[in-house]
Amino acid sequence: SVDCKELYIGNYERFKTSLSEGEVYVTTMDSGHFTDNGHFIVITEIKDDKVSVLDSARICRSLKKWDAKLVFDESKKYFWKISNREE
Repeated sequence: SVDCKELYIGNYERFKTSLSEGEVYVTTMDSGHFTDNGHFIVITEIKDDKVSVLDSARICRSLKKWDAKLVFDESKKYFWKISNREE
């Protein structure tokens, strides 16, 4: 009952606009705050340039808001948009 669409988002402003539409995104992260060598996270919302994430590796990372620019910069710029399928 969901649709998934792969997107390449190489621009931070487009990233913020896409997230503000209220959809859920899955992305793979490059080395940085979330991983040393690659890891998937789920981005559930953006508000005031902060994003909420679901991180299966560390619950503590899921309990805080993250700077949207930091998450975008550390992402590999490929996102999977998850949305409810219209019936």
